[in-house]
Amino acid sequence: MICRAKPNMLWLALALLICLIGGCVSSRQETKPTPPRENRTEANPTPPSLPSMAGVAYDELWIVESPATNTTPDLEAQAGSGALLTQRGPNFVFCPLVKTSIKANVVGCIATVDVSQRFENPNREPVEATYTFPLPANAAVCDFVMSIGTRHIRGAIRPRREAEQIYREARQQGYRAALLVERAPHLFTQSIGSIEPQKSVDIEMKYVEPLEMVNGVFAMRIPLSLRSRAGEIAPTERDGRNISVSVGLNPGAPLTHIDCATHPIEVQYIDKKHVGVLLQPSDQIPNRQMVLRYQLAGGPVLPSLFTHAKGNGGFAAIMLAAPFNAAKGPAVRDLKITWAGAQVQTLSPGAPTDLIAGRSQLIMGRFTGPAPTSATLSGHTADGGEFHMEVPAQAAPGDAIAMENVWARMSIAALLLEQPQKDSGSLESQITRIALESGLVSPFTSYICVDATSPTPH
Repeated sequence: MICRAKPNMLWLALALLICLIGGCVSSRQETKPTPPRENRTEANPTPPSLPSMAGVAYDELWIVESPATNTTPDLEAQAGSGALLTQRGPNFVFCPLVKTSIKANVVGCIATVDVSQRFENPNREPVEATYTFPLPANAAVCDFVMSIGTRHIRGAIRPRREAEQIYREARQQGYRAALLVERAPHLFTQSIGSIEPQKSVDIEMKYVEPLEMVNGVFAMRIPLSLRSRAGEIAPTERDGRNISVSVGLNPGAPLTHIDCATHPIEVQYIDKKHVGVLLQPSDQIPNRQMVLRYQLAGGPVLPSLFTHAKGNGGFAAIMLAAPFNAAKGPAVRDLKITWAGAQVQTLSPGAPTDLIAGRSQLIMGRFTGPAPTSATLSGHTADGGEFHMEVPAQAAPGDAIAMENVWARMSIAALLLEQPQKDSGSLESQITRIALESGLVSPFTSYICVDATSPTPH
């Protein structure tokens, strides 16, 4: 049961949130001061209206939560490569997809994927719509922006109970509210609310995903299929003129055998460790998930070490790959890591384990002070010999937000596995702190955003 906050406290929290969230919306303008306290008296506990912000609208409230319930099979089946759906009776009706752009960047074995999609409401009346997008099982959404006409909405992470309370109060005051829900680890569902006639809806989503090597091959899956209407058979091809896909590969080791059996691609070699991959332009493309596969060239163990500095510390990611396919069993036993030049707390998958031939292993760490300059790997080879390798560190390119998000997701997963041994209050506190710091949805946090100027009729 969710306890309702007192109106005064709730209004204060909402006002503070609005001031904080104002920096998240695209205009990035400064907020005006919150209303004076005399507007919130015991005789009039409900504020007359939300305060205005300079050039920023915020009558819409967005929440992302992570409930325990599973998604309905019908809705999951309609997700395809991202869909905007309205429901008429028992059937879903699609809003036309105008264009899709997917840009991915792989550093080490961590992929950051930016998805941009535009939909239209062709109807002559407003429609209530739901946005769905299928995610890889290990992916985590770290940013979500929606634009409807001139309105731009971006979510900010807040503790879940606090977000739910503000959401309920906004609804009661007549403000437009919507809900973004992670119904399963592989499907995000967004209730958008009313979309005006002839208006377009632009979705921008960012998610991160750790990739895994199996049998010596890395595989990255990108959802590109379009679903059919209820009762219809999905076509084998789809329009390829309104979609673009680009993938940058920087695994930290030489690349080889890049291919895509599902779709035609263009491969652009920058150097032996940096490759760009494009979906080949075509009027028609296969109506299915795109699967990009690649292998790494080199010795029996291929390591890479990337670091990302943040404040007085940062994050480190070691990828270990053992690509020789003929052998089976551990390639390196009793693996140990020694960090040079930094204090690193190794997190996932906990203490380094045996490195299995044909597989990869991702080890995330959080450091304080300066970033490590290198890491030394030691252990024993499959035939009992000594194994020793020094891996120089390199700064992760770009904003490297993926490293922090993957570290946080792994940390939360590890804490949830320890749930029976931990006090529930302590567990919630630790997970909430990590999720708020990294901006991730968790069982105890939600995205919330306000973006409008005045209430709308119920």
